[in-house]
Formats: sequence, C-alpha cells, structure tokens
Amino acid sequence: MIREVITVLLPLLLPAVTFFLWVRLRNAYIRHHGGEVPPVERGVWFWLALAGGVLLLVWLALSALLAPGGRPGDAYVPPMLIDGKIVPGHSEPRVPR
Repeated sequence: MIREVITVLLPLLLPAVTFFLWVRLRNAYIRHHGGEVPPVERGVWFWLALAGGVLLLVWLALSALLAPGGRPGDAYVPPMLIDGKIVPGHSEPRVPR
C-alpha cells in the first residue's frame, strides 16, 4: 500500500497540490497589497530548481533505503516457475569456484 502511494499517488498529486497552494498564496498577496506582484516571483526559477533538487535527493534516498537488495557481490537469481508457483527474484551469496 505504501509503495503505491510513494510511487504512483505522490508523484501525481504533489505538483498539483503545490501549484494550487502557490496560486492561492499569490492571489492572497496580490489582494492584500493592492495588486502588487510578490517580490519572490522575480526569482521563481531559482526556487523551482532548488525544490526540484531537494525532491530529487529525497527520492534517491528513499529509493536506496526502501529498495530490496542483497549485499555487494551477491548473485541475482531471476524469478522462476517451480512446481507451478512463481518464485520471486532474489539475491544469493556467490558460490566460490
């Protein structure tokens, strides 16, 4: 369940929610300041790039921490059909020759 939320729902909803909040805050600022555009809009590309970089780092950290995997040097065994059942792929220690 949490995997679906992180990999499907979050990437779809986060940009839309962020944009919705930005529009609401911007319109509130304009109303409150008599039609003046917020000064932060002059540097909006910097903040967008910074937010993208932070999200990239968070995504890389989460994928490294939550991804299944073996130890370095282990051999990957692909999924197999054994006795009519699918055995998922997994890592096994390499057998020395």
